[in-house]
Amino acid sequence: MADEAAVAEMPKIISVRGGMSKEGIVRKIPPELEKKSLDDAIKYATRPDQLKDDKEKSIADSIHNEMKKTGKYVIVLNGIDSVTAEKIKEEVLEKYIKPQNKDLEDGRQVQYGFAEIAVASVQEGGLEYRI
Repeated sequence: MADEAAVAEMPKIISVRGGMSKEGIVRKIPPELEKKSLDDAIKYATRPDQLKDDKEKSIADSIHNEMKKTGKYVIVLNGIDSVTAEKIKEEVLEKYIKPQNKDLEDGRQVQYGFAEIAVASVQEGGLEYRI
């Protein structure tokens, strides 16, 4: 299919963030990472030696802290799909890379593949409401 070939040639980017945060760590996806797990993608984006500043370090620390809570977090992908902590080593990043368009100031439009990964706590408890 021609569309699949076009997507395969686009530059690809991931954004990894904490579940409630609007700030994330954004990285280009190297071709070898596309076929790897979501766990590998998160580890790639949050590598301590590649963090650019204190803000990225804080984001990475928050993500790592959530992931230490085995079974107590989910990965939300592109704001739609979710994967439990137990499945992040099985799910492949490539499945969640979606084509995006960006309008440039000069009127041109660029296309790229994008995957947003949010690590979110699983909340327990709360009040039950009954009528």
